[in-house]
Amino acid sequence: MHSWETLKKAFRLAEESVALDRKANDLFNLSWSMGALGFAYYVLGEWDKSEQCYKEALMNAEKAHSYQAAAYGNGAFGVLYYDKGEYAKARECFEKMYKVLEKAGAKLPPLLYAYFEFYDALTYVELGEMERAKTIIDKMEESAAQAKDKGLIAVADVSRAVQFRAERKWAESLKFFEKGLQELETIDAKRWILYWFAKVLYEYARVYLERDEEGDREKAHNLLNQALELFQKLDAKKDIEKIIAKKKLLTA
Repeated sequence: MHSWETLKKAFRLAEESVALDRKANDLFNLSWSMGALGFAYYVLGEWDKSEQCYKEALMNAEKAHSYQAAAYGNGAFGVLYYDKGEYAKARECFEKMYKVLEKAGAKLPPLLYAYFEFYDALTYVELGEMERAKTIIDKMEESAAQAKDKGLIAVADVSRAVQFRAERKWAESLKFFEKGLQELETIDAKRWILYWFAKVLYEYARVYLERDEEGDREKAHNLLNQALELFQKLDAKKDIEKIIAKKKLLTA
């Protein structure tokens, strides 16, 4: 998705898919279409509606014995709770995701799984459990290197950048953010995963905000403006509010 028009089209298709799956009483596909609709609401910042969709998606996934859909639902919930700042709930959801996948011997698409691992690692960073975060990131780096996948490598590098930021290792954090962004450019992330790309720009800006050396405020302001422009393309209300709040801190 790379624009509000594209997101609206995806939203309509998700709604149509939900309606058709309900009519056919196809619980397997309904679990996925409700998950897709929940993600659309999540991007739009309508978190209550997103949560309702995810709950129904999980319920239908369990009824249909769709372990991948159940894993996705728990992972999606984890991301939602992370953004809401409810880190203990997020951690619980990611733990459920891993258990579902392990029990079923199932797998999620590699990039989607890495996306959930990214937020899992960030959750532990926010909880101050750095060793656990490092373990997750080590695993991400190993898997990405084995797959030789630029997308996976980018997610792992950005995750490491966040870890270094939390440890106040500014030079290392900046290095990995730059590396991750370069890799994201090579896979045309602004076109295919624009929303997450904007999230990365926001996380990058936080390095300069937290270091706060000479010239850092200007650099942070530039990155926040880039992220804001992308979030506005998607009408991502919660993210727009967060960026505006951060920008106000720069001018306070």
